[in-house]
Amino acid sequence: MKFLFVLIISLKLLQASFYVEVGQDRFIDLRSMGYEKKIILEGSHPSYDFIIPILRGQKLIDVTFFMQLSQVLNPKSTITVLVDDVPLFTNYIKEIGYEPKISFSRELNSRKKSVKITIRLNMFITGDFCIDNNSENLWSTIELSSGFKVDVPQNIKHISSFFKDYTKDINIIDNSASIDVISLVYFLNKLNTTNQLETKYSFTEDMKSKNVVIMGNSDEIKLKNNTLYLSSKSLKSLNSQWSALFATSYLKNTKIVKPKEKKRGFKRLSLKDFKLKSITQKGLGDLYFNIPFNTRDFGGVAKNLIFNLHFNHTPVLGKERGYLNIFFNDQLMQSFVLDDESKIKNYPIKIPKSFINTGFNKLVVSTSFYLNNEKCIGSIPKLKATMFNSSYFSWDKINTEVDSVSSFLKNLQGDVLMIVESELKQSAMKFAEKLGKNNKSINNLDIKSSLDNLTKKQNSYNSIIIFANQNNFTKQRWDLPLIVNSNDFSIYNAIDKSLVFSSQNWDDFSFIQTGSFMDTPLFAVSYFNTEQAMEFFDSTNMAQLKEIDSNLAFITKDEIVAYHTDRNLRDSNESLDILAEYWENYKFPILLFIAFIALSLIFISYRKLTKEME
Repeated sequence: MKFLFVLIISLKLLQASFYVEVGQDRFIDLRSMGYEKKIILEGSHPSYDFIIPILRGQKLIDVTFFMQLSQVLNPKSTITVLVDDVPLFTNYIKEIGYEPKISFSRELNSRKKSVKITIRLNMFITGDFCIDNNSENLWSTIELSSGFKVDVPQNIKHISSFFKDYTKDINIIDNSASIDVISLVYFLNKLNTTNQLETKYSFTEDMKSKNVVIMGNSDEIKLKNNTLYLSSKSLKSLNSQWSALFATSYLKNTKIVKPKEKKRGFKRLSLKDFKLKSITQKGLGDLYFNIPFNTRDFGGVAKNLIFNLHFNHTPVLGKERGYLNIFFNDQLMQSFVLDDESKIKNYPIKIPKSFINTGFNKLVVSTSFYLNNEKCIGSIPKLKATMFNSSYFSWDKINTEVDSVSSFLKNLQGDVLMIVESELKQSAMKFAEKLGKNNKSINNLDIKSSLDNLTKKQNSYNSIIIFANQNNFTKQRWDLPLIVNSNDFSIYNAIDKSLVFSSQNWDDFSFIQTGSFMDTPLFAVSYFNTEQAMEFFDSTNMAQLKEIDSNLAFITKDEIVAYHTDRNLRDSNESLDILAEYWENYKFPILLFIAFIALSLIFISYRKLTKEME
């Protein structure tokens, strides 16, 4: 069996790449690259591919893998390491042990943007495939402490290179006291795909970190002695996708015009559009084809998403068993029986919206092929299968419906307006940092300081985020469920605005609510009683926020209490909702039918009248 899992980093992220401390080598382990669990390789011939970006000027990479192997493996089982598909070395387990540390260095071609490192194993116990595979003891793991060390030039010459390394710490010196620094915090964490960036704020430069100094009112961006100087005016140009072109040490009067998006109907993206090639696998047991993708490639969470798989395999005959399985984010979507017909087939796989994560998602196509026991002696035929890069995703539109904190965070992408009142600036910065680590789909993050920015319809924004004082949320102004006034608060139904609950004299808490403003999805954060309650929100991680399946949540020191204000009303009016949906989907033929009936009645009346006159 061959297990293939390819970690693919898009060209945009390759341009942004990872970070390194100025003037120091840095070891990047798998945990800091976003892996939450150790990598498990199973079967007789598993392999695992890492694609690692090469930084500008980087000439050497040191790689270390810590592994655990099944103790029952035959000592003549082997481990092979390949670099860019070229074998580097092969070792027997009897030589490296069952808990090996595999280390090697490799000189890099600076003209390439990445290097692929592959670990491939040939594992067996008795040498009889059927006995070994049925034992389920063919396994090995790559530990999270594995990783690589990079050497990086100390002198940074270009603005675009300032963000293209493996730095862990960024020191921000904000002499302008501008809230625009919040967008910079998001931008820094968005580019850092290791999710390890630690942002610090101080009044002086830190020689152990890279420094960003925000000062003045000009629109200049200047790089000097590994320190980036900019102003709040220049943040907009720096935070755009065009920053990858800034191969200079000084910029002034930079103008960026945001293009208008063309609205299209039905959409599709093929694997070829994802820069993936057709893949052919051969072997026994389970074969895996991995398809990583990001919701930002679709422009958000797609509605009615279908993966149309183009697939072919060698015939499965007689008593042999073969299955085609499709997993989405480790959940089985569909399974098909492999037959004796060899031709390219299309398998449409529906992916429910509730299964889609914001950002990175994993689609895995696997085949399971097992021989009957009579064929285990002598030559063993292997299954061959190909997944074609003509396979494609299709969808009808991007979902914009927001009825909970979870759905808002899932659909957060594109152009976002963030309104932050000065007293909640620190909490907004911490949230922007979490957002940058978990959501790379925001193209433009505009920061405003006053709620008066919402007096007009925000046609240009996909979503709005608000950090504001509790007293600024009133029933008349916002389509939000919670209204807070001094020492009491009231909960209103989000559909008909009727009072649901009110009370006084509560302990401190922070709260989140979702709603809309002029049909634009709205995410609002505030506190009750004292500003110190925002610490409860600040300590909540993004994973906890994404689990809130309601439009209102209270966060205390000890727990998160979630409540959906319109759920009961929706349940009682379910039949009305169905009729409304039916009308929306079929109103045109219904109107034609009504018009036909009306014309028929008019025609019949006319015939009767003409006969009476005759």
